[in-house]
Amino acid sequence: MKIHNNNGFTMLELTIVMALLTVLLYMLNSSLVISEREFEDQTTMLELSSTARRVVEEVAKELQESSMSQIVSILPINPGTTNNIIFKKNTGYNSGIIWSNNITYRLVMSDGEIQNNLDDNSDGRIDEQKIIREYLNDRIDYSPDVKYNTFKISRVGNKIKVEVTIEKLKGDRTYTFTASTNVIPKNN
Repeated sequence: MKIHNNNGFTMLELTIVMALLTVLLYMLNSSLVISEREFEDQTTMLELSSTARRVVEEVAKELQESSMSQIVSILPINPGTTNNIIFKKNTGYNSGIIWSNNITYRLVMSDGEIQNNLDDNSDGRIDEQKIIREYLNDRIDYSPDVKYNTFKISRVGNKIKVEVTIEKLKGDRTYTFTASTNVIPKNN
């Protein structure tokens, strides 16, 4: 009479368990990769929305302190829209409104770039632009880490629409966010 010891696993049972564990680990890894990418997407969009909204809010705030008669120049890029605005804002009262010197918001090519569909400054981005604010000798760059911006100003009646679109390349993905608002200058 033979005594069989059935305490071990057969090779078939071990192979099946290993295959199931491999599938389980693959599914777990896939869900972690997807979660990480979604987190990166949301973080990038939050960053873009923050930058775009900040520019729109600051332009709108200053335009509210202006008057239609103090908008020195809206330079057209398309009929009714522009990427450049020059205006004066109310800085106080002394027998009338005291107007500031010219304030300029405009879209310009980033340092080292020219409009030619090439990466002229070797930063991995093609023809990137930035929005700047100029007042007296002060210059502020509102979008240092974006590939391309559109900055549109349009005037309809007593309203001025300010719109900013920011696009950013990150790895193999492109992220875009647009913020806009309508402003009615209160010194009309």
